[in-house]
This record gives sequence, structure tokens and C-alpha cells, in this order.
Amino acid sequence: MAFALLISILFHATVVQTMSLSVNVPRTLWAVYGSCMEIQCTFDQRTGLYNPSGMWLKGGYDPLEKEVFAIYENGKISSTYERRAEFTGNLAQNGCSLRIKGVSFADKGVYCFRVTFGNLRGIPKGKEHGCVTVSVITEPQISVPQDVIAGRMSYLTCSLNHSCPSARFRLKWILDEELMAITQGSKENGKTIQSPQNISTKFTFTPSPNHDSKRIGCELTTDGTSGRNTAYFTLDVHYSPENVSGPTCTSLENWINCTCKVKAKPPATITWRVNGKALYGQSKRFHVTGFMLDKFVTQGSLILSNQAGAGQLISCVAVNVHGTSNGTFHRESSVSGSLLRDFAIAAGRAAVMIIVILTILFAYRFVHYDIEFEIKGRLKL
Repeated sequence: MAFALLISILFHATVVQTMSLSVNVPRTLWAVYGSCMEIQCTFDQRTGLYNPSGMWLKGGYDPLEKEVFAIYENGKISSTYERRAEFTGNLAQNGCSLRIKGVSFADKGVYCFRVTFGNLRGIPKGKEHGCVTVSVITEPQISVPQDVIAGRMSYLTCSLNHSCPSARFRLKWILDEELMAITQGSKENGKTIQSPQNISTKFTFTPSPNHDSKRIGCELTTDGTSGRNTAYFTLDVHYSPENVSGPTCTSLENWINCTCKVKAKPPATITWRVNGKALYGQSKRFHVTGFMLDKFVTQGSLILSNQAGAGQLISCVAVNVHGTSNGTFHRESSVSGSLLRDFAIAAGRAAVMIIVILTILFAYRFVHYDIEFEIKGRLKL
């Protein structure tokens, strides 16, 4: 009975130790095309488990699967990888790292390390695996942590995640002259920050609406290679409304027609005001409309009754989340011009009528005199 209990305890301990085994690898890894990748790997070894042996597999953790093949097994590199792969770990010290040179797009995929343990007699007693997904990249990544708003300081970050600590990567901002002019004089601007698996640089600037849709580049170079790969980022600059034209108003018989154009990102909402009072929709005295000329230019229109007389202040107020613009038009100037035009037209018509009347009178007097002269001549005879 005592012997059976001892066997049970030993078996239970072995199962617990086996279940607690682990292989420690990152879940994801980025490898730069043409560079190297080094998969950092360790494993835990518990008391009672000995003689670890390991395999590096590509495509999965089961070597019996058709799509899975071995890169490294029990101290040997496969012929396919013998010039590129190197097992840099030490199984006796729980190390299982793998290094591959000359990374190509064919190297992307799932890599798994499989470790097997035995007891003192060499009988297998435990196994475990850990897998990592490798992505192959060619260029850095440009990111912006917040909205880029005109007139406010912003910054972009260009970074590269990699898995080749021995490589010398360099990042450089590619800017045109207009963008160079808005670069802030920060000590961090263009400074490169490096870590074993990341390199980054920052670009700090204050944009204007004119910089919207401008492209910024970040160039990656690697020491010892002639290749240059550049990532581009298109600036998405938000800005408050700004008047493109107007408001302008013209008189049309009994109506005043006013228009204004506003550019903003995101697009602005236009409100018409007369002497401070907002007008919406339409009534017998006015008609308000608005439409988009393009993605960011809005045109507003106001048709206002001309019967109210002069002395009105007409405002085109545009609003978005970043600010407000207010264009104004003093109606008296327009009305005065209209009155002058009407007066000139009336005066012109009156002058024509006077000329016609004088012509008729002159013709009448001439004919009348001629008739009178002829009558007097006949009487004398």
C-alpha cells in the first residue's frame, strides 16, 4: 500500500510539472526586408525533467503536418536554411533563440519552438511549444497621435519595429520647402531614438489650412545596403471657417439677393442674420438656401424682401467645431446704388419724353406757320 501511494504521489508531481512547462516567445515579430530577424526564446525547466531537446518549425508546431517543416532539430540546421539560419540559444541554459539572415517575403509566417524533456533514463516525460507570427516589412510607419489643427502645434512620429539588434537603421524626414518653413525649433525634431527592437523620430510643426493634403515622407536606410524605402503620410489638416467670397448683395426689383462662400474642414454650417436676428428656411420676407460646392466649400444664399428699406446689417455666419467666421454687408450702400440707378433710368426716360414733345411742338409750329403764310398770300391776290 505504501509503495502504491508513493507511485501515485510521484506520478501526480510529474503531471503538475509537465502542465506547468512553458516556452516563452513573443506573439508577433516584425522583420525588415533584407535585414535579419532574431526570435528571442526561452523555456522553463522543472525539477524532475532532464535532457531537453528542441525543434524550430515553420508553419505550425506539429512536425507531422504537411505544411510544417523543420528549420532546426537537435543541433542541426536544415539544408534549406543552412546559410541563413543560426540557433543562438543554449538548451542547457533554457535558451532557444533563432536568428535568420537575409529576410525575404517568403520568411513571413508562423514559427514554433517545440521542446521535449525526459527523465534520468531518457524516457520522454514532457513537451511544450510556443509560436510567434512574423511579418516582413519594407518601410517605416508614420503616425499622428491626435487631430492636426491649423494654428496649433502638432507632431508626427516615424517609427520602425524590427527584430535585428545588430542592424543599423536610419530614419530621415523628407519635406518640401513649404513644410520646412513650418518646422518648429524643437530639440526633439529629427532626433532619432533607438532601442533593441525599435527606432523612431519625431517631426514637430504648426500647420496652416494650405498644408492640408500635403505629403510628408520618412525614409529608411540600413547601413551596409544601398536600398532606400520611404513611407508617405498625407496631412489631414482641420481648420476653422474662412471666407472665400462675400457676402455680396444685389438688388433685383423687389428683392435683395445675397451670397457668400466659406471654406472649412470639417465643412461649416452657414447662418444668415439681419440686424443680429437669425433667419432660417423661408417666409414671405426671405428665402434661405445653402449647398456644397465641393467637399469643404459651402455656399449660402439669402433672398430678402426689398420693402424693408435701407439701414440693415446682413451677416453670413459660418461655424464648425474649430471656430467661427462672420462676414457682413451694409445694405444701405446697395440700396443707395439701386436708387441712383432707378433715378438715372427715370431721368433718362423723362429727357426722351421732353425731346419728343419739343419735336412735336416744333413741327406743329412749323406746319401752322406755313399754312398761315399760304392763306395770307391767297387773300392778297
